[in-house]
Amino acid sequence: NDPVSFVPRSLKIDPNGEEAKALGLEIKKFYHGDREVSEENLSEFIDFMTDFHFLTPQTISNELHSQSNPKSKQFLYEFWFDGDLNHYKKILMMDEIPGAGHGDDVFYLFR
Repeated sequence: NDPVSFVPRSLKIDPNGEEAKALGLEIKKFYHGDREVSEENLSEFIDFMTDFHFLTPQTISNELHSQSNPKSKQFLYEFWFDGDLNHYKKILMMDEIPGAGHGDDVFYLFR
């Protein structure tokens, strides 16, 4: 629930400054509204972590790739299926959360 922890370090904002606190509160409010981060709103926190660790870097990487290789094709997919082979989610003991976890698609590609 420390708002500064929501601020990506890549922004190089002083974590002890008011700017970091204000930005952290804005990010926290975007995902959680006025609620505290808790188990009851875990899905909102997962959305934040997905955006922070996967979606944003993927988008930046895709944009850089398309700029440096404008004629090459890129294909992206989003895997949401929640089935018996979602083992990674089971390993993390998160099988009560709907949807697929990071890496669950591998078990459908390689049994």
